[in-house]
Amino acid sequence: MGGKLSNPKYTWTDKVAYTVKEFAQKFSRGTYVLSVKKHALTIKNGIIVDNSDKKFTGYRRPVLSAYKVIV
Repeated sequence: MGGKLSNPKYTWTDKVAYTVKEFAQKFSRGTYVLSVKKHALTIKNGIIVDNSDKKFTGYRRPVLSAYKVIV
């Protein structure tokens, strides 16, 4: 995984990536670093780790790219 993502669920517009919330639900195992517009965050085992000011307002942002962290 890495780079651009697309979600076939969104057919009414240009190719749209998963939202942060949908990505966390679909990829609920493992650790991922996500980039969204002008920001980055982490999802660890389905839990969104982000700045507290984005906690409720940021989950609808489209995911531009995602990278799985392998340790």
